[in-house]
Amino acid sequence: EIKNLPKDAVDADEWRAYLEKVAATYLKKNGTDALGGDGAPVTPRDTHVTCLTVALNNQKLTDTLIARRKVKKGLMDVLETVDDNALNSLIAKASQSIDSAGLEKAAKSKMAKLLKLDGKIKELQEKTYDAKRIFVSFETEIGQRAVLTALSVSRIAISKNKKEA
Repeated sequence: EIKNLPKDAVDADEWRAYLEKVAATYLKKNGTDALGGDGAPVTPRDTHVTCLTVALNNQKLTDTLIARRKVKKGLMDVLETVDDNALNSLIAKASQSIDSAGLEKAAKSKMAKLLKLDGKIKELQEKTYDAKRIFVSFETEIGQRAVLTALSVSRIAISKNKKEA
């Protein structure tokens, strides 16, 4: 997990390339012995990033999507339907005119909530979200240790604001 990252650092491919380069550079310079390895030669697996996720600061969007899912589930219960395609076409029809969808009062209320949430979701999707954290897994423990060691900064260096640390 990487914290305190630049807010605009949302490109997962850029992070993958950077972290693989850091691992390769560290291992080329120090080998695996410095990390408790067995002295075996460094392989491409040792620098490979297996999985990388960029977590965005989009909590409002996520919460709204969850709320929409709950309202949609409630609407399906009221309409007594499990057919997603039929419900989606009913939502499309209601988005033109909620009265023309031919819904009962309880269903009409849930449909109105759903349409309101859809509008909010569209609005929130237009925003640009900052990167909050990066979660990364390496192919080998050696690769993980290489990056953690290379990017570690001591508390003393942080407190003295040493740029070269």
